[in-house]
Amino acid sequence: MKTAIKFLTLIVFAMTMISCGGKDGKDRGRVGSGRDGRDRARDDDNSFSRLNNGSGGDGWGQVYADGGQDEFQAKVMWFTSSNMDPLSSTQGMGYVSGNLSDSTGIWIAGDVEFERGRFDGDTAPSEIDEDKAAFAMIIWDSYASETDSSGQEIGGYGFSQGKAYYSMVEGNRAIIEWKDSAGHVWLDGVFNRDYFEGYIYFYNLRSQNTQFATEQVVRLGQFYVPTCSFFRCN
Repeated sequence: MKTAIKFLTLIVFAMTMISCGGKDGKDRGRVGSGRDGRDRARDDDNSFSRLNNGSGGDGWGQVYADGGQDEFQAKVMWFTSSNMDPLSSTQGMGYVSGNLSDSTGIWIAGDVEFERGRFDGDTAPSEIDEDKAAFAMIIWDSYASETDSSGQEIGGYGFSQGKAYYSMVEGNRAIIEWKDSAGHVWLDGVFNRDYFEGYIYFYNLRSQNTQFATEQVVRLGQFYVPTCSFFRCN
């Protein structure tokens, strides 16, 4: 029951953050209309119960550019093209910063359990329990919080899943992958008692704009997230 409550809290928190107009990384949550086609975890009560409180409570991390801003922006648009046309003049994707602590950007959260035991600050106790590996990512662009022509508030673009598609743990390195009908998203990084950090990748299975290719592995950027807000710890 406690685990279910934690997951519900994390998803609801994620969805509330996006609709409330917060731009400080702490107030992002509900994915706005028209941009939430990849936000599936909210369709599952177990997912909801895990993703909003997270493993440690309030630790959202961030994705940032591992190259120039133009390259990062292009990759963000490429990622979102699986479910929207990012180049649309009316419903496209706005500016998304690849720097930390800006008002736009990409935020991530998770609630990931191991098969046996919890992380003790040194080494992972076992493989990841893929049925209990929730993840949420929110892209907050320059259009988010503005009002569209119909008077509706524009939300961010969200991706969330309640279960992992694949995972691997080797020492303090972890690869965790999530999948939906539009494609795959995965993290490949290392963790210690403070942070889980590395690279985030995607692989789109479809595109709403032919300028953005499908079935290619793309490294979106680097990520960091507080370890014990992402993994279950002692």
